Amino acid sequence: MVAGGDRGRRRGGRPGRPRPPAARGRRPLASVSSAPVAGRRRRGLRLAGGGRGPADRRGGGGGVTGPSDLSARIRAARRILLSGHQRADGDCLGSLVLLARSLAVDGRRTRILLPDEPDPRLRDWPPGRLAARYRPGEALPEHDLLLVCDTSSLARLGALAEPVRASGRPRACIDHHPLAAADRGDWDLLCHDPAAPATGLLAWRLAATLGLEPDAAACEAAFLALAADTGWFRHANTSPEVWALAAELVGRGVDSAALYRRVWQRLPAAAVRGVGLAAAGFELRAGGRLALAAVGPERLAAAGAELADADEVLDLLRSVAGVEVVAVVHARAGRVRASLRSRGPVDVNEVARSFGGGGHRNAAGLTWPPGTDPAAAAAALADRLETALAAVGGGGGNP
Repeated sequence: MVAGGDRGRRRGGRPGRPRPPAARGRRPLASVSSAPVAGRRRRGLRLAGGGRGPADRRGGGGGVTGPSDLSARIRAARRILLSGHQRADGDCLGSLVLLARSLAVDGRRTRILLPDEPDPRLRDWPPGRLAARYRPGEALPEHDLLLVCDTSSLARLGALAEPVRASGRPRACIDHHPLAAADRGDWDLLCHDPAAPATGLLAWRLAATLGLEPDAAACEAAFLALAADTGWFRHANTSPEVWALAAELVGRGVDSAALYRRVWQRLPAAAVRGVGLAAAGFELRAGGRLALAAVGPERLAAAGAELADADEVLDLLRSVAGVEVVAVVHARAGRVRASLRSRGPVDVNEVARSFGGGGHRNAAGLTWPPGTDPAAAAAALADRLETALAAVGGGGGNP
């Protein structure tokens, strides 16, 4: 639990208390999130009223409201519980830590509760130790407000979903994934911007709206969130606002090289073997427009390998000339899973949703029910992706 006075601070610090040396002379927190970008429409914090509670009483269910609504709810709360989707990634956990640290001011208490273990790469990230794991059957911590980051689907809270529904406490969602109409009614307030490169950027904007000054750990968390969802600033969603905020955070003391080593360069040997095994067996389909890698649990076990995360394989396959769509099918924790990426007009989020998964237009994932045959799953996914490629016409992806 993060207690009030010793973590985040109001912007500018308490009277008579200087700002930390790393922050002196820097731009104020709100500068990055509120400054317009030349040639682009200025984007502020967008909040939509959900189908529950005060938004309905105002007659604004589903409409766009101002930042004051979520800000007022946060200011009134004394105990804030924060959570995110299963197997929290860098954007999810980074956003949660950023808000938990920054909101713990004026006697307010914050607590992060995850439905399960985060991405294995984050388990030794020191700020991430603020997050506790939920044990099915236990009561939720007392709270006045629930803030959920990086998913608008309560189902993605796993074992936490039903206790959250049953609690009756006000809940808000901060997310940048496409919003399903069926999920809108689960929230009192939605801070939702599908054009945002990362949920961490929305969390930073919220902190700015509240006039908060994140501490060193919160700044590192914000950087992690940005880096995780932009492929360490390599993907097309790395906007000018992302670059500006990354520079701001480095100026505030974030050691980006150390963070990269601590999170992205700590793979166990078995994971490297798994990457090699998956990449070695990939195939090109749809005239070279689709790269598919599939590796079952037996092959992984025989090679003393594991593939807990497919990012490294996806990056290798995306570099193949002519490839527009990449799919990696693998087994983890007894379930068959797939990660999808698109470099062209194919919307892999739509493909993933057809299997019960989801994500973004250019990056999505899915998990099949227990007992699914990996080969059959890979074949069904390949057919669906080839159909999607045929529907959008001839190539236009990676030359």
